[in-house]
Amino acid sequence: MFESMDIGLKASIINFMKKFGIDEKPTEESKIFEDFANYVVISDVIRGEYQVFNNVSTGYSRGIDGIAIIVNGRVMNEPQDLERLGDDEKLKVEIIFIQSTLRSSFESQKFSSFVDSAISFLSGNLKIEPFSEIVKQQYLFERRGFYSSPKTKKLIESII
Repeated sequence: MFESMDIGLKASIINFMKKFGIDEKPTEESKIFEDFANYVVISDVIRGEYQVFNNVSTGYSRGIDGIAIIVNGRVMNEPQDLERLGDDEKLKVEIIFIQSTLRSSFESQKFSSFVDSAISFLSGNLKIEPFSEIVKQQYLFERRGFYSSPKTKKLIESII
């Protein structure tokens, strides 16, 4: 498993698998790497270890492997998480889109699909639950005001 990968990256993925009790199944190599990429990216963005990396996975959504909606430094895993925000709390919102690949470079078609899907999601034309509902709920809270306009980050992880 992960034979063609850099030795350091391979060791990190194996440690990740051990830490979270993920079984090695050759058919799941890309799924394991996707989970690893989601874990690494979100942990970096929130500046702490994000243990529930499955919650940002989009499953089999076209073009996007992970979405994280972070409000005031907290990952929103479901619409009810927004209810935990204080009534007078101004919102700092980040929406992060993640795409991962085991290849050494991205194909232009895959990258285009990623960008198109992110735009479709943000414009409401692509529904990916629970993320679409969280974004919808977020706008209901807009009356409280934002620190700044919501930021969108597109992060791409590769084994380069």
